[in-house]
Amino acid sequence: MFASWGPQKGNIQKSTGKQHYIWYPIFYDIDTQLGINNTGIPSFEYYIDATEEGSFSTNDSVLWNNFYTFFRSKMVDKYKQLMGTQNNSYSPNDSRVNKIFTKGAGSGAKKSDIVDKWYRTDPSVFLDSYAVLGDRPIVALSLDEEFKYIIPTNSKAKDMPVFGRLTDGGSYEVEDDKYFYALQGDRNLYRAQFLANRLNYIDSWLTVGTYARNGGGSYIRSRISANNPKNTSDKWIEGTNTQNMEGLITNSQYWKNDVEFEEKNHMFDGEYWINMEPARNAYVTIGTDGENFPSKKYNGLEPVKYVAPDIKKGIISSGNYKEQLYYIYGMDQMKSLGDLSKLYFQEFAAEGKMERLTDLLLGYDGKDESGNEYFNNDVNDWSFSKGGMPLLKEMNLCNINFKKD
Repeated sequence: MFASWGPQKGNIQKSTGKQHYIWYPIFYDIDTQLGINNTGIPSFEYYIDATEEGSFSTNDSVLWNNFYTFFRSKMVDKYKQLMGTQNNSYSPNDSRVNKIFTKGAGSGAKKSDIVDKWYRTDPSVFLDSYAVLGDRPIVALSLDEEFKYIIPTNSKAKDMPVFGRLTDGGSYEVEDDKYFYALQGDRNLYRAQFLANRLNYIDSWLTVGTYARNGGGSYIRSRISANNPKNTSDKWIEGTNTQNMEGLITNSQYWKNDVEFEEKNHMFDGEYWINMEPARNAYVTIGTDGENFPSKKYNGLEPVKYVAPDIKKGIISSGNYKEQLYYIYGMDQMKSLGDLSKLYFQEFAAEGKMERLTDLLLGYDGKDESGNEYFNNDVNDWSFSKGGMPLLKEMNLCNINFKKD
């Protein structure tokens, strides 16, 4: 969860307790969390999938990998429980940790700010420990770093206990600047940014928070349609299942050369996928009336082509395929969804903040391969994010005609 350098060794120990058959993790020597290795150098980005990618310092640990394999679902459920996405297999938890999250969330605090209190030994979560009340003064950290890493580089440090670094031979030597990387202060800003990005990344991976079906936050709720030549420019289907819709061209092969995602035979044929590009490395997910789909990883390079398998057949081969529920989650982190015009939205509601979105292409202002105009008619009223879209550069609503009440 917190991108530890080596959970199989120092960061998490596995203990059997007294019963010998109950294994549980205990935290120990956790100085190498949040992507930091044993020398204090940032080694992992917030988007590391450490166990899956074998990135831990001891990723070949049989014990850890067995533990992760067999208890992964329990760990996921516990994360969802702590972060407010209750799993039906658990009863409400009244533990102190859960109360802290609930209280913080109720006051509008971000999850990363709540977790950061534990790192800062905030009195609100350390009421029983008088040794850690209050913040550590930055001057104390600065003086500690000066005496450890700067003063030993002074030329007067040789043979002087006050300045020099004690060697194995018992003498005091002048040090060079090889430890200057450790002059990192209290790392408050780094930690705050890492925690915010890390928790959002895990939320996107496990479909928690704004990535959950009922998680609230920022999402798009819509209804899409296909194969309705009366109201849309989509008039082709494979096969003959017209559903009594007039004007359809039947037995029309969807993909040219029968190769998926290479090229369609007809530009305005309805589509069953979107190209999702978050503003930063994350997972993406969508949902339909039937189900929410597993998250898929965006690698920061190519948009994720997300297919909704349960509507694919209907869009390709069913006449008058309309009013299909379609959800897009995690819109507060989304940069682009590509060209959405061939989803032929009949309803469209963008909820929450979408501060990173740069384009929203719902209509189309061109012609297809045969010179036909794009259109999407008799559309219900749409609503857009009240939280604002300050980075939006392009919005296309061309040739969309709304119903007149």
